[in-house]
Order: sequence, then structure tokens, then C-alpha cells
Amino acid sequence: MKNILTKLKRRIIRRRMIEQVGEKVKCYSSQYGGPRNSRSYSAANLEGPCSNYPNYGDFIQAFVLRTYGPWWQLCPSAAPVIRRRPPEFQSEDFVEISFEEKVYPRSVDIYETYNPGAIVRILAAEVTTHNGLKQKRWHTLWSGPPGCAEEISRKFSPELRRVNFPTKLIRLEFNSSHLNYYTELDGITLCGYSEHLFYSHSKETDLDELLSGKLSGLSVEDGHFQSNNGYFDKLPVEVLQKIFSYLDLLSLCKCAQVCTLFRDNAYDPLQYTDLDLQPFWTQVSKIIHLTTTAHTGPLLSTPDHCCPHRTTVSHTEPLLPTLNHCCPH
Repeated sequence: MKNILTKLKRRIIRRRMIEQVGEKVKCYSSQYGGPRNSRSYSAANLEGPCSNYPNYGDFIQAFVLRTYGPWWQLCPSAAPVIRRRPPEFQSEDFVEISFEEKVYPRSVDIYETYNPGAIVRILAAEVTTHNGLKQKRWHTLWSGPPGCAEEISRKFSPELRRVNFPTKLIRLEFNSSHLNYYTELDGITLCGYSEHLFYSHSKETDLDELLSGKLSGLSVEDGHFQSNNGYFDKLPVEVLQKIFSYLDLLSLCKCAQVCTLFRDNAYDPLQYTDLDLQPFWTQVSKIIHLTTTAHTGPLLSTPDHCCPHRTTVSHTEPLLPTLNHCCPH
């Protein structure tokens, strides 16, 4: 037994620990920076080594989000609150950074140089190939509530959840609604091993895992009709619709697979007059913009910055099968 442990230790030592800075910003929801030919306060400042850390202050070489505090949600022009948002979802902005080499992540170091405390989630992308097509799925490495840290620069390095796949794409999500001024990031470092270290997959269930598989297989085929739905068969359709209106998206997806009665109510377009897809922006490959006629206005509401692409479908198409098509995970 001792010999086996010694050999295992030697194999671990031989594995190469890689520390690398961000190579390319792939996508972001917002930035304070100006036009594309300027890097002032832009997301591109996360590329490469730090420019300002450990100095603290407002630097144009930092990445700055477009908003801070609650004022933009309280102003008269603010969009109305979308009622189906899961209460545990806190993210308001994001940025995705790629690195040169794939590693099994051990730590992610984020250098905050002004008003730290806005980071609420860190995710890693698992890229697989199926039938010649690349598929990307996000896994949460860390999540936590936003906080107000001391007004000094800091290296934010939370303990990460272990994953069994190598990655070169990291996603940071932010909530700066509690801050009194803009938060600024100077850089990001990814550390990890080039080979797998045999740690087991965590059994922790997070939002990604709850969503994964729930949006697939939602188009339930008509099979054996079960007419015995208990007291639900005695309720008027309007009452059932009212009950279903209190469910979030994941609950609607689950109800659509229970029986024909539940499926019909979950597929009703009236359930999606107020639906926020922002909590699931790591799962959707396209953002669906479901619209009615010009007289009824938009039926599906979702933030423009969730994804650079939109898909518009007719209000006559069932929403859940459309989600199933556009959201493979």
C-alpha cells in the first residue's frame, strides 16, 4: 500500500502546474469604455498581465461595467421587474475570457483595483464534440453573494469546486447593485494542472445542473391519454392558468412532462408574457425573442445584453419546444 501511495505522489508531482493570464475576451454584457478603437475602461483590458495592481484607484486601463448601484433600476425609465426570475439568481453582468492552454482549474485569481465585491459567480466551459459539432456547457466553479470589501485592491481567489474536464474559457458574473461607485478589474489568472488529478466530481447541485436536461425532451409526444388527473380535472382552465403563473421556468418545464393536462397549460403562450431568460444565459445558444402581433407588443422579455444573437419566432409556435430546439442543454 505504501508503494502505491509513493507512486501516486510521484505521478502528481510530475504533472505540470500552469499559471496563465487572460488571452482574449470572447464576450461581455456591458462595458463603460467608449468606441471599439479605444481600450479605456473596456473589457479588453482583462487581456494580458495586470497594469495597475496592487495600486488602488480609478484607472482607464481597467475593465469597468456600465452601471453600479440600484439607481438604474429605480429610475422612471427602468424596465419593470420580471416576475419569473429565480430568487437565488443574482448575476447582472458577465464577461468571458479565454486562455492559451486548457487546464484542470485549481484556482482563478481576479485582481480588483477599485470598489471590489461585485463578483457573484465563476464558471468554466466544458467543450465537447458530438457528431462533428462542438457543444459548450458551463459549470459553476464558485458562487456567492455580492459584498462590500475594504477599499483597497485585492486578489480575489475563492475556493473552487473541482471538475473533471480541462478548460480554457472562464466566465465571471457580477452584481454591482450594492456598490456606491463603479467596480474595476485589472486582470485574471487561471491556474491548473495540464493532466487530470483524479478528483471526483462534486455531487453538489447548482443552477446549471438543474437546468441541464430539463429543457431537453420537452416536446412530449401524444401517447396514452390519462384522463384521471384528480381534482385538477374539476378546475376551470382560468384557475389552472393562475396556478401555473406562479411557477418559474424550471417548474414549468417539469410540469410539461407530467401529463397532457399539465403539458397543455405549460405550453400556453399566456404563461410567457413575462419571462426572463437571463438566469439561463450560460445554457442558451440563442436568445429567443417571442413576439405577438404589432397590436399586442412583445410577449417575451429578455435583456439585450444576455447574448449577441436573437431568434424571433411567431407567437403561434409553442415556446417550450422552441426552447428545446435552441437550448440543447
